[in-house]
Amino acid sequence: MLQKSFRIDVMMDDKTFRDFMLFDCFRYRKVWKRPVFFAVAFTVFAALCFAMRSTREQADLLGTVLLTIGLGLPLVYFALFFRTIADQVKRLGLSKPRLFYTIQLTDASDGIQMSAKGAKDQTFTWEKAERAYRTDDVVYFYVAPGSAVVLPLRDVKQGGEKLWEFLRAQLGEARLTTL
Repeated sequence: MLQKSFRIDVMMDDKTFRDFMLFDCFRYRKVWKRPVFFAVAFTVFAALCFAMRSTREQADLLGTVLLTIGLGLPLVYFALFFRTIADQVKRLGLSKPRLFYTIQLTDASDGIQMSAKGAKDQTFTWEKAERAYRTDDVVYFYVAPGSAVVLPLRDVKQGGEKLWEFLRAQLGEARLTTL
């Protein structure tokens, strides 16, 4: 018989938070594309300059500047990204697992409720829920476009398989992805 509701007290820790941020930014939102395209474009321009060094004055200098900018700015971008994650982990006090929020899932049409200490309770509908991604130890559930909740399977009392089966019944197979 299919479980009718789930109450999940999400205990967030630094690893779970980092893993989600990496998934959300690099796999879901694909923010890596622009810096990589920038680096490739500037590297190509630098290679063209280096190829023209025998026919153009200071082509080596321009190629070096383009290569430095093309590789340096994306490196700074990614370094700042990882530093921001580390700062968020510290600011949120995630060095030890702590109760982050509670999710209540039911089979009602507006059956996704989220509550967190110090925040306004939120309700989402199954119709507007975007999709769910499952890894070995967590489900990233996008309850609205660009808005996700992290559901560590260790926090699901009924078990990860029953949660995934429930999500399949509510969302349909097309909106589920196993990673």
